[in-house]
Amino acid sequence: MNDAGFVRRLQMLEETVESLKRLPDLVGALEVRVDSLESQVLELRTEMRDGFSAIERRMATKDHLTGLATKEDLTRFATKEDLARLDATTKDDLARFAAAIKDDFARMASKDDLAQLGRELREDMSGAVREMAGFVLATERRLLERIPVLVEDALTRIAIRNEGNAGTP
Repeated sequence: MNDAGFVRRLQMLEETVESLKRLPDLVGALEVRVDSLESQVLELRTEMRDGFSAIERRMATKDHLTGLATKEDLTRFATKEDLARLDATTKDDLARFAAAIKDDFARMASKDDLAQLGRELREDMSGAVREMAGFVLATERRLLERIPVLVEDALTRIAIRNEGNAGTP
């Protein structure tokens, strides 16, 4: 009986060790995913920067507009005050747009932020593994404490059943 309990505990311990051996692979897979996410964010930043640079290059400047129309043409369409208001409105719109873009970039995670996130995830996983190992050991202790009682109960029931069937072949 004692040897059987020892063998069962040894088997449970081996199962626990085997499950813990798989954890580094899981952590490695998580690191790969974090690295992939990091490269995707960096790629997005580059694409956005290139896109905004292209938009900026395509925007018409005062020199471009001057080359398209003469001063007389421009005065027929808008007064100086209209152009000043339009210029002020455009500057305000561009300032709001630049502020929105700046906010978007500020909200994006930097490489250091992602590295910190990876470290925190590894620490959390390590803590979870320690907690799980403690839970497994506590469960094993509770089971080992209850096994003698359960075996005794089962033997008692078998004995009672056998006494009731003693006259039956």
